[in-house]
Amino acid sequence: MALLALNDGLAITRESLGQQLWPDKPKVNQQQSLRQAIKDLKEAFEPVHVVDATRDVCRLALEHFSCDALECLNSRKDAGNVALLPEMPEPAFESYRSELASFAPLGDLGEAARGAASLLEWTIVKDPTRVLDMLHTCRELIPNMPLPLVEDALRLSLHEAPADHPLLPWGRSQFAIVLMWAGRSEEGMSAAKVALGKLQPEKDASDWTAAAHSAAIFLIFRGRFEKACKLLSGAIEIAETHKLKEAVDRFRHAEALCYGYSGDFDRALRLLSQLPPSPIVNVHEAIYLGLAELPEQAREKLASAKALAGGNSDARLASQMSIAEVYILIAEGKEEEPRALLNDLVQFCETYGIRTVQVHALEGLALLGARSGEASKWLEKAMELRERYRLPLLPGDRKRLSSVLSEGA
Repeated sequence: MALLALNDGLAITRESLGQQLWPDKPKVNQQQSLRQAIKDLKEAFEPVHVVDATRDVCRLALEHFSCDALECLNSRKDAGNVALLPEMPEPAFESYRSELASFAPLGDLGEAARGAASLLEWTIVKDPTRVLDMLHTCRELIPNMPLPLVEDALRLSLHEAPADHPLLPWGRSQFAIVLMWAGRSEEGMSAAKVALGKLQPEKDASDWTAAAHSAAIFLIFRGRFEKACKLLSGAIEIAETHKLKEAVDRFRHAEALCYGYSGDFDRALRLLSQLPPSPIVNVHEAIYLGLAELPEQAREKLASAKALAGGNSDARLASQMSIAEVYILIAEGKEEEPRALLNDLVQFCETYGIRTVQVHALEGLALLGARSGEASKWLEKAMELRERYRLPLLPGDRKRLSSVLSEGA
């Protein structure tokens, strides 16, 4: 408990915990002792949820309670470094980035993300006016940080920042993206509209693209496919007028997802195949090929996505890679491997706030539970999350779950 408490609520690898607590034991025995210790810790604090544990990492769930040890440490942190925060860009974070190369799905998020998250928490407490600067400084690491933390930080900074703050356009578009991944569809749609109202494609190309893309994804999440396609069509026209090639590709990718979520997997695959290869495009191809029960082609696309990512898969991309792996394993007729992967993925997404992927992971468990009679249990949890975040069951989801749903009807 002390080791977890003194780590600021950030994740620690199981391997590190085992070595610190039982250095004289073999690794296998360390992990056996650790599993028992986690079980004892959870039981001791019931009904309060104190520990988030996946196959690879553990953390203290500080969002559910306060920790006096952490409060004591924070109160004694030296405030003398506050002035250095805006000047902390590339040199400090560059030293962390090598750790990202070792990041794997459901594995250690790396020193970069832990350092950035810790610095962000410290900045929120010590100097909230600098939060937006700090977030922009480590913007490449945001996809690897816990979404609830980033969401709260952006909400605070956008509320506190002066109207002429130069980073406001970036902050607004990033807020919409974070809310999209966190599954907050209504608030996210409002944030995307606000961002689009303030941005101009010719002046704020990157931020405008992000906001328009987020707005389209929110419309898709709400099942408003015609409106999403209309928005994307207009955005493509504007992007082509201003010669924003990357923006055009991004919008066409969203167009493919629109057809995928509407249940037309074949058309989604055709559109994706016309785009330049990228980690996220290839991952979505792998997912749809897995759903089409073409495991060999799906595995090729997933291998290509991993190669293009170069070992630097962020938490969001890694979670989708895991979903693709699950559908491939299911298409190959396997059950135990995808079930273990999905159980870990549900915990991973819960810990880091990736709600949209968490819903799909729960539905994947429902698919696997059809034979054992556990389908209804997982479907109930998935539907509970969908209702909480107002994410309807879209035609594509229904097509995926049709046999399970008909059995449970």
